[in-house]
Amino acid sequence: MDISQYREHAFKVTDDNKLIDAYFTVFRQNKDNPGACHLSSSILYIILKELGYEATLCLGEVEIGSLRFDHSWVELDGKIYDSAISLGLENRKVSAPVFGDYFLDNLAKIENIIYGTQNHTLPDEPTKLILKKGFSHYMSAAPLRHGVWFLVKRACSDLRLRVSIEDLKEKYKNDQWIVKTPYKI
Repeated sequence: MDISQYREHAFKVTDDNKLIDAYFTVFRQNKDNPGACHLSSSILYIILKELGYEATLCLGEVEIGSLRFDHSWVELDGKIYDSAISLGLENRKVSAPVFGDYFLDNLAKIENIIYGTQNHTLPDEPTKLILKKGFSHYMSAAPLRHGVWFLVKRACSDLRLRVSIEDLKEKYKNDQWIVKTPYKI
């Protein structure tokens, strides 16, 4: 399926145009970045907050069958929004994108994915850095001019939201991922 077909399916989950536009703006922006879950989830989190949603940025181990990996996603009203899971690491498709607890390819509920396993696992290197340094550091330290904030500003611009990088840095300086897996550090 392509992004336009996924978008059509999202309208079967909700009629919230703002939410759908935000999700797919980030999806399009990061569709060529396999393994960019921390990046895309961070951008979606900020955009949703800027649109007035009470979003939660989550970090934890995800389990799909015998496959386990560290991952970031966004939760809104207890539902999972995760376009990055469709990109996978090493160009391996892991799953269809998840929107409001539904797979966007077939609109089935996400019953075969466990978000935030309780396996007391060791985190991978990017997750260790996030756990140690936090959200603000991650957003500013990415190897981009102004870090990830530049990508947030670009996505906001696509959505006709006016933001300043400096204002965003100040506004979200104390935000953190909610850690859903009890990592061994």
